[in-house]
Amino acid sequence: MQWTYSGPAINPTGTPTASLVDAPTAIQMMFNWCAPNAAGFCTAAAPSFASFPGVSVKVPNSLTSPNVRAYAAGVSRQLGNRAAVRVDYSYRDYHDFYSLRIDTTTGRVADQLGNPADLGLFENTDALKRRYQGLTVSTTYRVSSRTDVGGNYTLSRLWGNFDGESLGSGPLNTDLFQYPEFRQQAWFAPEGDLSLDQRHRTTLWINYGVPRVDGLTVSVLDNFASGVPYGAVGVVDARPYVDASIVAKYVTPQGGTSETYYYTNRDAYRTDGFNRADLAVSYNRGVNLSSRKLDFFIQAHLINVFNQQDLCGCGATVFANGGNIIATRISGNTQNQSLATPVSSAAMAKFNPFTTVPVKGVNWDTTSTFGAPLSRFAYTSPREFRLTFGVRF
Repeated sequence: MQWTYSGPAINPTGTPTASLVDAPTAIQMMFNWCAPNAAGFCTAAAPSFASFPGVSVKVPNSLTSPNVRAYAAGVSRQLGNRAAVRVDYSYRDYHDFYSLRIDTTTGRVADQLGNPADLGLFENTDALKRRYQGLTVSTTYRVSSRTDVGGNYTLSRLWGNFDGESLGSGPLNTDLFQYPEFRQQAWFAPEGDLSLDQRHRTTLWINYGVPRVDGLTVSVLDNFASGVPYGAVGVVDARPYVDASIVAKYVTPQGGTSETYYYTNRDAYRTDGFNRADLAVSYNRGVNLSSRKLDFFIQAHLINVFNQQDLCGCGATVFANGGNIIATRISGNTQNQSLATPVSSAAMAKFNPFTTVPVKGVNWDTTSTFGAPLSRFAYTSPREFRLTFGVRF
Protein backbone atom coordinates (compact mmCIF):
# COMPACT_ATOMS: atom_id res chain seq x y z
CA MET A 1 0.00 0.00 0.00
CA GLN A 2 1.33 3.48 -0.88
CA TRP A 3 0.35 6.99 0.15
CA THR A 4 1.35 10.30 -1.41
CA TYR A 5 2.82 12.55 1.27
CA SER A 6 1.13 15.95 1.35
CA GLY A 7 2.18 17.22 4.77
CA PRO A 8 4.56 20.05 5.70
CA ALA A 9 7.66 20.33 3.54
CA ILE A 10 10.71 18.52 4.90
CA ASN A 11 14.13 19.91 3.99
CA PRO A 12 12.74 22.12 1.17
CA THR A 13 15.06 23.59 -1.43
CA GLY A 14 17.08 26.45 0.05
CA THR A 15 17.18 25.11 3.59
CA PRO A 16 20.57 25.97 5.18
CA THR A 17 22.74 22.93 5.72
CA ALA A 18 22.81 23.46 9.44
CA SER A 19 18.99 23.36 9.55
CA LEU A 20 18.51 20.12 7.58
CA VAL A 21 16.91 17.31 9.58
CA ASP A 22 18.45 13.86 9.41
CA ALA A 23 16.79 10.84 7.79
CA PRO A 24 15.35 9.26 10.99
CA THR A 25 13.76 12.60 11.94
CA ALA A 26 12.31 13.06 8.44
CA ILE A 27 10.79 9.58 8.55
CA GLN A 28 9.28 10.25 11.97
CA MET A 29 7.79 13.53 10.68
CA MET A 30 6.07 11.64 7.86
CA PHE A 31 4.67 9.07 10.28
CA ASN A 32 3.43 11.84 12.56
CA TRP A 33 1.59 13.42 9.62
CA CYS A 34 0.17 10.08 8.51
CA ALA A 35 -1.20 9.27 11.99
CA PRO A 36 -1.59 5.55 11.30
CA ASN A 37 -4.31 3.62 13.07
CA ALA A 38 -3.85 0.36 14.96
CA ALA A 39 -3.85 -1.62 11.72
CA GLY A 40 -1.06 0.54 10.30
CA PHE A 41 -3.27 2.35 7.74
CA CYS A 42 -2.61 6.03 7.20
CA THR A 43 -5.59 8.14 8.30
CA ALA A 44 -4.38 11.48 6.91
CA ALA A 45 -5.14 10.61 3.27
CA ALA A 46 -6.45 7.91 1.01
CA PRO A 47 -3.78 5.56 -0.36
CA SER A 48 -2.47 6.38 -3.82
CA PHE A 49 -2.01 2.69 -4.51
CA ALA A 50 -3.09 -0.47 -2.71
CA SER A 51 -2.71 -4.15 -3.51
CA PHE A 52 -3.85 -6.99 -1.27
CA PRO A 53 -2.72 -10.47 -2.38
CA GLY A 54 -5.39 -13.13 -2.58
CA VAL A 55 -8.34 -10.75 -2.97
CA SER A 56 -9.10 -10.65 -6.70
CA VAL A 57 -7.60 -14.01 -7.71
CA LYS A 58 -8.58 -17.36 -6.21
CA VAL A 59 -7.89 -21.04 -6.96
CA PRO A 60 -11.26 -22.77 -6.36
CA ASN A 61 -10.02 -26.29 -7.09
CA SER A 62 -6.72 -28.12 -7.40
CA LEU A 63 -4.62 -27.38 -10.48
CA THR A 64 -2.95 -29.84 -12.84
CA SER A 65 0.41 -28.97 -14.36
CA PRO A 66 0.21 -28.33 -18.11
CA ASN A 67 1.21 -31.53 -19.88
CA VAL A 68 1.65 -33.05 -23.30
CA ARG A 69 0.68 -36.34 -24.87
CA ALA A 70 3.62 -37.29 -27.04
CA TYR A 71 3.82 -40.00 -29.67
CA ALA A 72 7.06 -40.93 -31.41
CA ALA A 73 8.30 -43.54 -33.83
CA GLY A 74 11.61 -44.10 -35.53
CA VAL A 75 13.47 -46.45 -37.82
CA SER A 76 17.18 -46.76 -38.50
CA ARG A 77 19.25 -48.64 -41.05
CA GLN A 78 22.92 -49.50 -41.17
CA LEU A 79 24.34 -49.17 -44.70
CA GLY A 80 27.44 -51.28 -44.89
CA ASN A 81 30.14 -50.79 -42.28
CA ARG A 82 30.44 -47.02 -42.61
CA ALA A 83 27.02 -45.37 -43.04
CA ALA A 84 23.80 -45.15 -41.04
CA VAL A 85 20.44 -43.49 -41.65
CA ARG A 86 17.69 -42.80 -39.12
CA VAL A 87 14.18 -41.35 -39.54
CA ASP A 88 12.13 -40.15 -36.53
CA TYR A 89 8.56 -38.84 -36.33
CA SER A 90 7.09 -37.01 -33.34
CA TYR A 91 3.60 -35.71 -32.53
CA ARG A 92 2.70 -33.73 -29.40
CA ASP A 93 -0.71 -32.62 -28.17
CA TYR A 94 -0.72 -30.17 -25.23
CA HIS A 95 -3.35 -30.18 -22.46
CA ASP A 96 -4.41 -28.59 -19.15
CA PHE A 97 -3.32 -25.04 -19.87
CA TYR A 98 -3.53 -22.54 -17.03
CA SER A 99 -6.44 -20.12 -17.35
CA LEU A 100 -7.52 -17.09 -15.33
CA ARG A 101 -11.28 -16.82 -15.89
CA ILE A 102 -13.27 -13.63 -15.25
CA ASP A 103 -16.92 -13.45 -16.30
CA THR A 104 -20.32 -12.48 -14.96
CA THR A 105 -20.54 -15.71 -12.96
CA THR A 106 -17.30 -15.23 -11.01
CA GLY A 107 -18.64 -12.12 -9.28
CA ARG A 108 -17.03 -9.19 -7.53
CA VAL A 109 -14.88 -8.81 -4.41
CA ALA A 110 -13.62 -5.91 -2.32
CA ASP A 111 -10.37 -5.42 -0.42
CA GLN A 112 -9.92 -4.17 3.16
CA LEU A 113 -10.37 -0.60 1.99
CA GLY A 114 -13.59 -1.36 0.17
CA ASN A 115 -12.09 -1.11 -3.31
CA PRO A 116 -14.09 -3.39 -5.66
CA ALA A 117 -12.54 -5.74 -8.23
CA ASP A 118 -13.64 -8.43 -10.66
CA LEU A 119 -12.86 -11.86 -9.22
CA GLY A 120 -10.64 -14.13 -11.31
CA LEU A 121 -10.53 -17.92 -10.92
CA PHE A 122 -7.38 -19.87 -11.74
CA GLU A 123 -8.29 -23.09 -13.55
CA ASN A 124 -7.10 -25.63 -16.08
CA THR A 125 -8.56 -25.64 -19.57
CA ASP A 126 -8.42 -27.77 -22.71
CA ALA A 127 -10.32 -25.21 -24.76
CA LEU A 128 -7.08 -24.05 -26.39
CA LYS A 129 -4.89 -25.63 -29.02
CA ARG A 130 -1.13 -26.20 -29.20
CA ARG A 131 0.20 -29.06 -31.30
CA TYR A 132 3.50 -30.08 -32.83
CA GLN A 133 4.62 -32.62 -35.36
CA GLY A 134 8.02 -33.13 -36.87
CA LEU A 135 9.98 -35.49 -39.11
CA THR A 136 13.76 -35.74 -38.72
CA VAL A 137 16.16 -37.52 -41.07
CA SER A 138 19.74 -38.08 -39.84
CA THR A 139 22.67 -39.68 -41.59
CA THR A 140 26.35 -40.25 -40.83
CA TYR A 141 29.24 -41.67 -42.83
CA ARG A 142 32.53 -42.75 -41.32
CA VAL A 143 35.31 -42.11 -43.82
CA SER A 144 38.07 -43.36 -41.52
CA SER A 145 38.73 -43.85 -37.84
CA ARG A 146 39.29 -40.09 -37.42
CA THR A 147 37.06 -38.61 -40.12
CA ASP A 148 33.29 -38.61 -40.42
CA VAL A 149 30.59 -36.56 -42.13
CA GLY A 150 26.91 -36.26 -41.38
CA GLY A 151 23.82 -34.16 -41.24
CA ASN A 152 20.21 -33.98 -40.24
CA TYR A 153 17.11 -32.27 -41.54
CA THR A 154 13.89 -31.56 -39.64
CA LEU A 155 10.56 -30.65 -41.20
CA SER A 156 8.15 -29.59 -38.47
CA ARG A 157 5.15 -27.48 -37.59
CA LEU A 158 3.93 -25.98 -34.31
CA TRP A 159 0.40 -24.63 -34.54
CA GLY A 160 -2.62 -23.66 -32.48
CA ASN A 161 -4.08 -20.54 -30.88
CA PHE A 162 -2.00 -20.30 -27.67
CA ASP A 163 1.79 -20.19 -27.35
CA GLY A 164 1.47 -21.75 -23.91
CA GLU A 165 4.99 -21.11 -22.62
CA SER A 166 7.92 -18.75 -22.78
CA LEU A 167 11.67 -19.07 -22.35
CA GLY A 168 11.71 -16.96 -19.19
CA SER A 169 8.70 -18.19 -17.25
CA GLY A 170 7.74 -21.62 -18.57
CA PRO A 171 3.95 -22.26 -18.65
CA LEU A 172 1.76 -19.22 -19.26
CA ASN A 173 -1.85 -18.64 -18.32
CA THR A 174 -4.39 -17.65 -20.97
CA ASP A 175 -6.63 -14.61 -20.63
CA LEU A 176 -9.00 -15.75 -23.40
CA PHE A 177 -11.71 -16.42 -20.83
CA GLN A 178 -11.56 -13.01 -19.19
CA TYR A 179 -14.46 -10.66 -20.02
CA PRO A 180 -15.74 -12.98 -22.79
CA GLU A 181 -18.43 -10.52 -23.94
CA PHE A 182 -15.69 -8.13 -25.06
CA ARG A 183 -13.67 -10.49 -27.24
CA GLN A 184 -13.99 -13.15 -29.90
CA GLN A 185 -11.54 -16.00 -30.29
CA ALA A 186 -11.35 -15.40 -34.05
CA TRP A 187 -9.52 -12.10 -33.56
CA PHE A 188 -8.29 -12.36 -29.96
CA ALA A 189 -6.64 -15.80 -30.24
CA PRO A 190 -6.79 -16.94 -33.89
CA GLU A 191 -5.41 -20.31 -34.89
CA GLY A 192 -2.26 -20.50 -36.98
CA ASP A 193 1.44 -21.23 -36.81
CA LEU A 194 2.71 -20.35 -33.31
CA SER A 195 5.64 -18.08 -32.57
CA LEU A 196 8.15 -20.95 -32.11
CA ASP A 197 7.24 -22.67 -35.38
CA GLN A 198 10.44 -23.20 -37.37
CA ARG A 199 9.48 -25.15 -40.46
CA HIS A 200 12.90 -26.20 -41.77
CA ARG A 201 16.14 -26.90 -39.88
CA THR A 202 19.30 -28.44 -41.31
CA THR A 203 22.69 -29.17 -39.79
CA LEU A 204 25.68 -30.48 -41.76
CA TRP A 205 29.08 -31.33 -40.31
CA ILE A 206 32.46 -32.86 -41.05
CA ASN A 207 35.16 -33.89 -38.58
CA TYR A 208 38.49 -34.32 -40.37
CA GLY A 209 41.44 -35.96 -38.65
CA VAL A 210 44.55 -34.42 -40.24
CA PRO A 211 46.79 -37.22 -41.56
CA ARG A 212 50.17 -37.78 -39.88
CA VAL A 213 49.31 -35.33 -37.08
CA ASP A 214 47.83 -37.43 -34.34
CA GLY A 215 45.37 -35.46 -32.21
CA LEU A 216 44.73 -32.65 -34.74
CA THR A 217 41.11 -32.38 -35.93
CA VAL A 218 39.43 -29.81 -38.17
CA SER A 219 35.64 -29.54 -37.92
CA VAL A 220 33.09 -27.61 -39.98
CA LEU A 221 29.48 -27.11 -38.85
CA ASP A 222 26.89 -25.49 -41.10
CA ASN A 223 23.40 -24.57 -39.87
CA PHE A 224 20.40 -23.60 -41.99
CA ALA A 225 17.01 -22.66 -40.52
CA SER A 226 13.86 -20.94 -41.71
CA GLY A 227 12.31 -18.00 -39.88
CA VAL A 228 9.53 -17.96 -37.29
CA PRO A 229 6.08 -16.37 -37.74
CA TYR A 230 4.43 -13.31 -36.26
CA GLY A 231 1.34 -11.24 -36.98
CA ALA A 232 0.26 -7.63 -36.77
CA VAL A 233 -1.25 -7.79 -33.29
CA GLY A 234 -2.55 -4.56 -31.78
CA VAL A 235 -5.47 -3.41 -29.69
CA VAL A 236 -9.07 -2.29 -30.08
CA ASP A 237 -11.62 -0.80 -27.69
CA ALA A 238 -14.66 -3.10 -27.74
CA ARG A 239 -16.60 -1.43 -24.89
CA PRO A 240 -18.73 0.90 -27.06
CA TYR A 241 -20.07 -2.15 -28.96
CA VAL A 242 -21.15 -4.23 -25.95
CA ASP A 243 -24.60 -3.91 -24.37
CA ALA A 244 -24.65 -1.45 -21.47
CA SER A 245 -26.24 -4.01 -19.16
CA ILE A 246 -23.19 -6.26 -19.62
CA VAL A 247 -20.76 -3.39 -19.14
CA ALA A 248 -22.44 -2.53 -15.83
CA LYS A 249 -21.82 -6.02 -14.42
CA TYR A 250 -18.05 -5.52 -14.32
CA VAL A 251 -15.90 -3.29 -12.16
CA THR A 252 -13.39 -2.98 -15.01
CA PRO A 253 -15.25 -3.75 -18.24
CA GLN A 254 -12.97 -5.41 -20.81
CA GLY A 255 -10.24 -5.47 -18.16
CA GLY A 256 -8.88 -2.10 -19.26
CA THR A 257 -9.07 0.52 -21.97
CA SER A 258 -8.22 -1.83 -24.82
CA GLU A 259 -8.45 -5.40 -26.04
CA THR A 260 -5.95 -7.57 -27.93
CA TYR A 261 -6.76 -7.75 -31.65
CA TYR A 262 -4.95 -9.62 -34.44
CA TYR A 263 -5.23 -7.37 -37.50
CA THR A 264 -3.71 -10.13 -39.64
CA ASN A 265 -3.31 -13.87 -39.34
CA ARG A 266 -1.05 -14.70 -36.41
CA ASP A 267 1.48 -16.10 -38.94
CA ALA A 268 1.16 -13.41 -41.63
CA TYR A 269 4.88 -12.53 -41.50
CA ARG A 270 8.11 -14.42 -40.83
CA THR A 271 11.56 -13.44 -39.73
CA ASP A 272 14.45 -14.15 -42.07
CA GLY A 273 15.96 -17.59 -41.98
CA PHE A 274 19.66 -17.91 -41.29
CA ASN A 275 22.68 -19.76 -42.65
CA ARG A 276 25.82 -19.88 -40.54
CA ALA A 277 29.04 -21.84 -40.96
CA ASP A 278 31.42 -22.41 -38.03
CA LEU A 279 34.98 -23.74 -38.08
CA ALA A 280 36.86 -25.45 -35.25
CA VAL A 281 40.44 -26.68 -35.01
CA SER A 282 41.48 -28.74 -31.99
CA TYR A 283 44.68 -30.43 -30.95
CA ASN A 284 45.04 -32.91 -28.08
CA ARG A 285 48.18 -34.55 -26.81
CA GLY A 286 48.51 -36.93 -23.90
CA VAL A 287 51.61 -37.05 -21.71
CA ASN A 288 52.31 -39.80 -19.17
CA LEU A 289 53.80 -38.55 -15.93
CA SER A 290 54.62 -41.44 -13.56
CA SER A 291 51.22 -42.89 -12.59
CA ARG A 292 49.11 -40.02 -13.98
CA LYS A 293 48.27 -39.10 -17.56
CA LEU A 294 47.85 -35.46 -18.52
CA ASP A 295 45.94 -34.37 -21.62
CA PHE A 296 47.04 -31.03 -23.06
CA PHE A 297 44.59 -29.39 -25.48
CA ILE A 298 44.13 -26.24 -27.53
CA GLN A 299 40.99 -25.29 -29.45
CA ALA A 300 40.35 -22.48 -31.92
CA HIS A 301 36.80 -21.60 -33.01
CA LEU A 302 35.78 -19.29 -35.84
CA ILE A 303 32.05 -18.56 -35.47
CA ASN A 304 30.11 -17.38 -38.54
CA VAL A 305 33.01 -17.81 -40.95
CA PHE A 306 31.38 -15.87 -43.81
CA ASN A 307 29.97 -13.17 -41.48
CA GLN A 308 26.35 -13.72 -42.55
CA GLN A 309 24.02 -10.97 -41.28
CA ASP A 310 20.45 -12.27 -41.51
CA LEU A 311 17.57 -10.42 -39.83
CA CYS A 312 16.60 -13.55 -37.93
CA GLY A 313 16.49 -12.56 -34.26
CA CYS A 314 19.18 -15.19 -33.68
CA GLY A 315 22.12 -13.18 -32.38
CA ALA A 316 23.85 -13.49 -29.02
CA THR A 317 26.67 -12.07 -26.91
CA VAL A 318 30.25 -13.26 -27.22
CA PHE A 319 29.59 -15.59 -24.28
CA ALA A 320 27.01 -17.61 -26.24
CA ASN A 321 26.95 -19.29 -29.63
CA GLY A 322 23.66 -17.74 -30.81
CA GLY A 323 21.37 -19.44 -33.29
CA ASN A 324 18.23 -19.49 -31.12
CA ILE A 325 15.61 -17.36 -32.84
CA ILE A 326 13.83 -14.84 -30.58
CA ALA A 327 11.33 -13.00 -32.74
CA THR A 328 10.71 -10.21 -30.20
CA ARG A 329 14.10 -8.77 -31.16
CA ILE A 330 12.40 -7.53 -34.34
CA SER A 331 9.80 -4.74 -34.22
CA GLY A 332 6.21 -5.89 -34.68
CA ASN A 333 6.57 -9.07 -32.66
CA THR A 334 4.87 -7.74 -29.54
CA GLN A 335 1.43 -6.27 -29.06
CA ASN A 336 0.80 -2.84 -30.61
CA GLN A 337 4.47 -2.42 -31.57
CA SER A 338 5.02 -0.33 -34.72
CA LEU A 339 1.29 -0.47 -35.41
CA ALA A 340 -1.26 2.34 -35.77
CA THR A 341 -4.74 1.43 -34.47
CA PRO A 342 -7.88 3.41 -33.53
CA VAL A 343 -6.67 3.29 -29.91
CA SER A 344 -3.19 4.67 -30.61
CA SER A 345 -3.82 6.94 -33.62
CA ALA A 346 -6.58 9.44 -34.35
CA ALA A 347 -5.89 8.91 -38.07
CA MET A 348 -7.29 5.37 -37.91
CA ALA A 349 -11.08 5.01 -38.13
CA LYS A 350 -12.86 3.19 -35.32
CA PHE A 351 -14.73 -0.01 -36.14
CA ASN A 352 -16.99 -2.57 -34.50
CA PRO A 353 -14.76 -5.62 -33.90
CA PHE A 354 -17.79 -7.94 -33.71
CA THR A 355 -19.26 -7.05 -37.11
CA THR A 356 -16.53 -5.36 -39.17
CA VAL A 357 -13.31 -6.64 -40.73
CA PRO A 358 -10.78 -3.80 -40.34
CA VAL A 359 -9.14 -2.46 -43.50
CA LYS A 360 -5.42 -1.73 -43.61
CA GLY A 361 -4.81 1.94 -44.21
CA VAL A 362 -8.28 2.84 -42.91
CA ASN A 363 -8.73 1.11 -39.55
CA TRP A 364 -5.11 0.10 -38.92
CA ASP A 365 -1.68 0.25 -40.49
CA THR A 366 1.94 -0.69 -39.94
CA THR A 367 4.46 2.07 -39.34
CA SER A 368 7.83 2.58 -41.01
CA THR A 369 9.58 0.69 -38.20
CA PHE A 370 7.46 -2.47 -38.49
CA GLY A 371 9.79 -5.43 -39.05
CA ALA A 372 12.89 -3.39 -38.18
CA PRO A 373 15.63 -4.63 -35.81
CA LEU A 374 15.36 -3.57 -32.16
CA SER A 375 18.96 -4.38 -31.26
CA ARG A 376 22.12 -5.96 -32.67
CA PHE A 377 20.81 -9.33 -31.51
CA ALA A 378 18.20 -9.15 -34.26
CA TYR A 379 20.98 -10.13 -36.67
CA THR A 380 23.14 -13.23 -36.84
CA SER A 381 26.05 -13.06 -34.40
CA PRO A 382 28.98 -11.51 -36.31
CA ARG A 383 32.20 -13.33 -37.09
CA GLU A 384 33.97 -14.22 -33.87
CA PHE A 385 37.24 -15.91 -32.98
CA ARG A 386 37.80 -17.89 -29.77
CA LEU A 387 40.89 -19.58 -28.43
CA THR A 388 40.93 -21.92 -25.44
CA PHE A 389 43.62 -24.16 -24.02
CA GLY A 390 44.21 -26.15 -20.92
CA VAL A 391 45.11 -29.43 -19.26
CA ARG A 392 42.84 -32.33 -18.39
CA PHE A 393 43.88 -34.78 -15.70
